[in-house]
This record gives sequence, structure tokens and C-alpha cells, in this order.
Amino acid sequence: MYKEMDFQSDCIYGGLINFNSMKAVIERYNKTKEGELQLTNQTSETKFWQREAATMRQQIQILQQRQRQMMGEELSGLSVRELQNLENQLETSLRCVRMKKDKSLLDEIQELSHKGNLIHQENVELCKKVNLLCRKNMELYKKVSIDANTKAY
Repeated sequence: MYKEMDFQSDCIYGGLINFNSMKAVIERYNKTKEGELQLTNQTSETKFWQREAATMRQQIQILQQRQRQMMGEELSGLSVRELQNLENQLETSLRCVRMKKDKSLLDEIQELSHKGNLIHQENVELCKKVNLLCRKNMELYKKVSIDANTKAY
């Protein structure tokens, strides 16, 4: 109200309204109103974030309590129905974990089997090379033996 009276007194100049000062006063009035609006917006924004923070804290508390219950702690306040629901959720979670583990193990078994097949194939190829080298070595040994025997005569 004080600002509005200030506005009115600025508008009146010796009983006459000064148009130029009136324009300046209107601009100053609008800026003042914008500042008050921003202050109101800041206040409402602050209140909004305070409510958001309170809601988040409450959700965190609920989640922490739920986690403790999932770990088997703080169960005394739960009804039989709530305990049954918790047990069902845990069994469902355990099934999902086991399915994931089984899939991982099967994938690993397949990968190891594939690697084993590759190693077996490589071993077969190496055995063929060793046998070929042994035959060549034997042929060379025979040739050297024959050449040594013929030179001895």
C-alpha cells in the first residue's frame, strides 16, 4: 500500500498531473510489481522445492524400510498377509536371479564347448603336421642311412 501511495504522490504535481513524470512513475510501478511478482514466484518456487524435498525424503524412508524388510529385518510390524506378500516377492525375485544365473552358466558352457571344439580341431591339425614331419624325418633318415651304406662299400 505504501508503494501505491508513493505512486499516487508521484503522479500529482502541484495539483496537476505531469505526463512525463507519469510515464516514468508507471514504469517504476511496473518494475516494482514485477519485482514483487518475482519475489512471490521465488517464494512459491522455494515452497515447491521444499515440498518436493519432503516428498523425496519420505520416499527414501519408505524404500529404506522396504529394503530392510527384504533383508529380513524389521518384520515385527507386518501382518501375516504382508509377510506372505513379502515372501512371494522374494520367491519371484529369487526365481529371476536363478534364471539369470542359469542362462549365464549355459552361455558360458556353450562358449567353453565351442572353444574346446576349436582346440580339438587345432590339435588334430597339429597331429597331422607332426605325423607328416615324422614321415619326412623317417624318409630322410632312410635316405641318409642308404647313402652312408653305399659310401661305405
